[in-house]
Amino acid sequence: EVNSEFRQAGFPEVEMGIGLNTGEVVVGNIGSSKRSKYGVVGHNVNLTSRIESYTVGGQILISEGTLDECGSLLRVDGDMEVMPKGVDTPITISLVGGIGDPYGIYLPEMQQEELSPLEKSLDIEFSVVEQKEVGKEAYPGELTALSNRSARLQGSFVPEVAQNLMITLCPQDREKRLSDIYAKVIRDESDLPQAFIIHFTSVPPAARSFLEKLSEKGTAQVDL
Repeated sequence: EVNSEFRQAGFPEVEMGIGLNTGEVVVGNIGSSKRSKYGVVGHNVNLTSRIESYTVGGQILISEGTLDECGSLLRVDGDMEVMPKGVDTPITISLVGGIGDPYGIYLPEMQQEELSPLEKSLDIEFSVVEQKEVGKEAYPGELTALSNRSARLQGSFVPEVAQNLMITLCPQDREKRLSDIYAKVIRDESDLPQAFIIHFTSVPPAARSFLEKLSEKGTAQVDL
């Protein structure tokens, strides 16, 4: 409903990913007589946050503990092994597609968008974002294919799946640089060297307009 209103107003749509975990935590009024708050703390709280960090818009990812508690009630659309910060061994997280009877509530299955190759690749730079901090090193690369929410990048460095990136278009021309784009790496492109697929998580209006024109016409016909 919110996005329907946003589309009518010409605003970008909002997406949300959700992470769920089940386990023991400490809950209550935490602090001192001078300053306290009702909160929840512990390893499982931190792990929930880590699980959420792997999502893209429209996804619900859950831990093995949550899956064990829910059992066959859930429709699971896929699993992924990850190594979040703060854990000693990899864990498996699952993509929830819905809840069965008696609720019968399901998300639409996420379709993999088809990427359209560009007539001419677009020069970019990208940096890895860790804990909301943008890395100091900027890696050169190229944007070679595009869809509405995804793109294929090739670069001298291939980030890990689920890492967040800040991407700069046309980094050599400061007069034409647009606001930075943020995206998450969703998979490797194994049939192409040094290639990977990203899902856009934040695209400013000017950059969105440029990418839409780029997708329709190819870089040879589009000016910033």
